Formats: sequence, C-alpha cells, structure tokens
Amino acid sequence: MEEKDLLKKQYLTPKELQKLLRVPYKTALRYSHELRKQMEDENYFIPETRNKIVLTKLVKKKFGL
Repeated sequence: MEEKDLLKKQYLTPKELQKLLRVPYKTALRYSHELRKQMEDENYFIPETRNKIVLTKLVKKKFGL
C-alpha cells in the first residue's frame, strides 16, 4: 500500500507507521505506544486489537504529514 493510501485510513498499525515514517520497527512501536497514551488522555476511542493501532489524524499532527 502506498503512503498516500495509508494516510486515508482511520487507524494505522505499527508496521504501517514504520513504512510511513521510514523508521525501525521498534521505533514505530514506541511511537505507537506514545500515541495510544495521547489517545487515552484525550478520551479517544481505543479499539482493543492485537496490533496497537493509532489514529491517523494524530500521526499526521505529531509528524507533520
């Protein structure tokens, strides 16, 4: 999936975050945990999934995409 297609999704997995930001997987996972904490603090719905998915709009805001 291309980067522009990833940015259209509502949620991103750490693997997609890794591809989008071009960072190692562990870094993407760390960002994912930080963003989930932010989602919790701002009272966003957090789906209970095996992959720690995060809201795409927060990724865009945090990384200026």
